[in-house]
Amino acid sequence: MENPESSTTLRSQSERNDQQQVILTHLLRVVATMRHTDELFSWLSQVLVQQFPLQAVQFWATQANREGLPLLELRGMACRDISFPQAILSSPPVVAAAERTLQWELPPTLQAVDAAFPQPITILFKRRHLNYYTHAFLHGNVLLPPRNTEYFNEKIPTPLKMVILFFLQQPPVQDFLPSINSLFQPMLSIAIDHSLLLPNTTPAMSYLSPPLASYSQLQQPLSSQLSTLIPYRIEDVGSSPVAVSLSSMSQETRRVYAAINNQKSIRELSIQTDLDMKTVCVALKVLLVRNSIQLYEPGGQVVENALLLNQL
Repeated sequence: MENPESSTTLRSQSERNDQQQVILTHLLRVVATMRHTDELFSWLSQVLVQQFPLQAVQFWATQANREGLPLLELRGMACRDISFPQAILSSPPVVAAAERTLQWELPPTLQAVDAAFPQPITILFKRRHLNYYTHAFLHGNVLLPPRNTEYFNEKIPTPLKMVILFFLQQPPVQDFLPSINSLFQPMLSIAIDHSLLLPNTTPAMSYLSPPLASYSQLQQPLSSQLSTLIPYRIEDVGSSPVAVSLSSMSQETRRVYAAINNQKSIRELSIQTDLDMKTVCVALKVLLVRNSIQLYEPGGQVVENALLLNQL
């Protein structure tokens, strides 16, 4: 007698294979019209929202600059509700969540948005039925070209390292991640065949034009770049269940957090707290992971790159 559980598993696998075949067949029909990698990830984002019980999808990737420093960038996004402001989905709390997940390679788990984001963002998400989120990783022995809007002098082709964020209205009846993960390898092969991704055989620096003088700031020592960044407190972090009380942090982290006033640079915090730069950066990394702060450039631009702290 056939085992009902085994029969269900086989049927599920068969449905997954059929769904994969439909998506890949569609990709083969349209890939010849794509001129850049960003078109591929934009197309894939839209297909995933259409084919799976998802409210929104985002592809976040690290892209190195000329000095090899990794910067987090949004390479593709789609939302079932096309009226949902994209600025909310790419706001600092979402950037921080993507960065933490990619940096620590956290295992995929389904989480309520209340447990991961500050309350103001959570309210906006829930109004548009983004109640849960999870993620998957996309790695490959290929090079990801810079964004279509970037000059090659700014960024270089970088080994593919992505985190994909999935936002859902409700917990799925069936785990959809295996179906999505099964798409990635054949998709990468198709992308390489059509030069949307580059084989990781040519040194990335060979894709660079001569350096531009306007990027002299990138040639500063890394510690000099970091020292000018300004940490800002995320004031509503106390309302997030993810927040952990200061008492659970180290004494150095508490000292650094207490000194943050949204004006002092990292160098100034080091001087005020009488802590060396390495100790201050370790403390800031803890605060970033806990979504307690956000880093800004002196000109007011958000730094989408907590990974910089790992370079010290």
